[in-house]
Amino acid sequence: MGSGFRLADPREYRRGVVLGLTLAEILLLLVFLLLLSLGALLARRNQEVGLLEQNLSRYESVLAPVMLRMREEGHDIKGGEELVARLERAAEADRLAKELDETKSALAEAHGATERVEQTVADLRSQVANLQSRQEAIATKLAEDDAMSAMLENAAGTSGSAPERLQNLLDRAAKQASADLDLTGQNAQMRQELARLKGNGGSGLPYCWTTPEGHPIYILRINLFDEGVIVRDVEPRPRPDDPMWQLLGNVPRETTIPVTTLLSAAAPLRAQASAAKCRYGVLAVDDTARTNKPGYKSLMGQLWSAFMVHEVPR
Repeated sequence: MGSGFRLADPREYRRGVVLGLTLAEILLLLVFLLLLSLGALLARRNQEVGLLEQNLSRYESVLAPVMLRMREEGHDIKGGEELVARLERAAEADRLAKELDETKSALAEAHGATERVEQTVADLRSQVANLQSRQEAIATKLAEDDAMSAMLENAAGTSGSAPERLQNLLDRAAKQASADLDLTGQNAQMRQELARLKGNGGSGLPYCWTTPEGHPIYILRINLFDEGVIVRDVEPRPRPDDPMWQLLGNVPRETTIPVTTLLSAAAPLRAQASAAKCRYGVLAVDDTARTNKPGYKSLMGQLWSAFMVHEVPR
């Protein structure tokens, strides 16, 4: 076979070889690797299926008493799927209820914001009204000043030169100032006499508690509000061992009460003061609204009917 095919020729054998392997050998290796990958995937799947079956059996054991209990109570439960569906609906109902509560809370906050805005608008309206009243007062003051100027011009007279009229006006003003000074001294003397005769506040009675120097000692601090009063002890409490404090034991502290409740609770103290012909002093703080002056006057009048009242700033 001079012209035949020679299998032993190395050049012929090396044809179709990749990395020293033939195409058939490479395909066998790829098939082997694919079988290994498939086996690993199948093993992982079997492991996950086993875990799910364990979880399912555990859930069935947990749900079995619940399903039995619901059947005993008359609920028609055909299987675990229906129970799960009901539980999902219950969870959805809980979620909707929570959302409803959050919505109600948001509405309440919006309502509170609306009330604050309305309060701000009311305050602005009050400020505008105050500005208008101030403008009216300024206009009235200007009119009074104009009238005073005209009166002064008339008082200075129309005769004579301008310097003479000015000197005449200054002389009259000096005489009036002297007369006013005399009247001021006379008024001060009369006030002293009235205070000596009628006592503090015009009641004709002295303070029940005073210092050795004659200064009054106050027993309570009363804050006046539109809706009532708040009573507090003066700190530090004066004469803490005095039996008089037992007479104020029924007076509520640190809470808003009607002034009539205060007067009723302090009736034993008022009776003791009447017997001793004196009155106890209290401090009053005006916390009423600026536009509620009638209410403030009413509260002060009722307090004055029972105590010596000294108003202090806030």
